[in-house]
Amino acid sequence: MTDANEPDGQPTHELDDFLGFLQDDRLEIPHVPSRKYPREQGGKTYYVEQPDAETGTRIAALGQIMAKMQAKVDVSENDVRRLRMSDGEEREFQDDVLGATRQEMIEDGVNHQALKVATNYAFVAFAFTEEQARQLAKAGALTGKAVPSEAPSNRAERRGAKGKGKGKAKGNPAKP
Repeated sequence: MTDANEPDGQPTHELDDFLGFLQDDRLEIPHVPSRKYPREQGGKTYYVEQPDAETGTRIAALGQIMAKMQAKVDVSENDVRRLRMSDGEEREFQDDVLGATRQEMIEDGVNHQALKVATNYAFVAFAFTEEQARQLAKAGALTGKAVPSEAPSNRAERRGAKGKGKGKAKGNPAKP
């Protein structure tokens, strides 16, 4: 491989285009509300640096375990235990996923739920792809809330519409 120089004096390499994604490898999480940056003011955009190689490998391994469980593929009891975290392990996981941004969010007064959603978003983005994280966020899967168009509209549909739903469903259709 030969090196050349760009007009600005910066060296170029044959792999520059391929590795161009490394220029800005931060993950952007916009409009996060906090005490310091309330929702009414649009919240704040946080930037999460990619984890180092060792941490990224651990994050990807946890992602694979979760993907297997979701696909109903057998996983070992040891793998399942890795997904059940104590409070201390959850904080460590947040540190692994969010890095220094976790402390910044805490100092800004981000509430627990928003911190959890940001962690979930970054986890999916780093374990899989940012596009998958966006899709899950749109579907409400990172917050535990479903998008109304994807949620069953009545009790009979939630039960699988097996003839159990006679008459109109009563109550809040969002609650099973």
